[in-house]
Amino acid sequence: MPSQTVDTPVLIVGAGPVGAVLALELAHHDVPSIVVERSLRPSRHPKMDYLNGRSMELLRRLGLAAAVRAQGIDPGHSTDFLWTRDFDQPPVLVWHHPSVSQMRQRFATVNDGTAPAEPYQRVQGSLLEHLVRDAARDHPLIDLRPGWTCADVQLGPDGVTATVVEAATNTRHTIAARYLAACDGARSTVRRCLGIPIDEAGETTYHCSVYFTSTDPVLRRYGRAFVTIGARGVTLVSRDEANAWTASVPVPADETLTTDPMVLVRERLGADFAVTDVLSLAQWEGSLGVARTYRRGNAFLVGDSAHQFHPTGGYGANTGLADAVDLGWKLAGAVRGWAGPGLLDSYERERRPVALFNRELCADLLEVWARFRRLAAAGATDEQLAGVLEQDVHQIDNLGVHFGRATRTRR
Repeated sequence: MPSQTVDTPVLIVGAGPVGAVLALELAHHDVPSIVVERSLRPSRHPKMDYLNGRSMELLRRLGLAAAVRAQGIDPGHSTDFLWTRDFDQPPVLVWHHPSVSQMRQRFATVNDGTAPAEPYQRVQGSLLEHLVRDAARDHPLIDLRPGWTCADVQLGPDGVTATVVEAATNTRHTIAARYLAACDGARSTVRRCLGIPIDEAGETTYHCSVYFTSTDPVLRRYGRAFVTIGARGVTLVSRDEANAWTASVPVPADETLTTDPMVLVRERLGADFAVTDVLSLAQWEGSLGVARTYRRGNAFLVGDSAHQFHPTGGYGANTGLADAVDLGWKLAGAVRGWAGPGLLDSYERERRPVALFNRELCADLLEVWARFRRLAAAGATDEQLAGVLEQDVHQIDNLGVHFGRATRTRR
């Protein structure tokens, strides 16, 4: 079919949580946008599951915090990490992290301005994506186009021209935008078109994650835990504090998984348990990379297109949401004419160092995982393992990190 051309101040490629929040931030400043998204609906796989306090503050600015908490875990549940050799013996150690309710009580005792406005929130990434995408779809300044795929990007002296394909009709469209924001994930088409390389630290690892339901009490044998880390190479995550779980195991590179993933999970956890339903399966790459630059001309990288972290620690989603808000208000200033000439340049100067910093923190937490498994395999006693793990419990209670490099916002 013939090509059609549309114009927009800002084109956003990708309507995941980062892209949708960027569109909502622009709309918060009365700037319209077009958002193209290849998928017709959000993924069923839960992906991320932890929003730190700063992300919740940013979502509150957009009127979304209450809705996110309504979709998330009850505030009375703590967020504990359980370290185990296997489930035939008690855990080696439990890292305890206070519940949202306990955090609120703690903050209420502080009146010197150091306590944040919002505590963290556990919420499945799939639920968050539904919520923010629906909010973007319903906003009159946001033109959300699911089933549209960005195929090519060309930079011009005063803007960006993108070729997009509408899957339902196989129609190619040309979108002329003053600015483009790439929120299209770790394998970003936009980043490839712009020729921006990723600087990686360490080796890429490969994993299988299975999303399933189970009411078997075996999984709560040693009490509730948000994350259970097994010494034989399994990470079990409670997704709803009821019967939804994900379990991740490392797999060989470039090999298709042929074994029932639940067989691997049971083996690595050291426990046999009943599964009600397997909901989805994902194979993913774990890498630690940051784009060499966040900008080419009037096109910008945001979220996973700019940086990739392992899901451990929640660094990816929280860094990406802060990227979105930071770029959003700065693009609004440029579109509406009140931004100075250097404001858009400050996006990379402010956000790329945060990604580099968070990459190191993520690597540090991954090393705690790896060291635990190595020491257990080498025959370390439970007391020795617990002593080593106690030195790193601070990694799950790091408000100073989350708020010390907080995103600047414009009301």
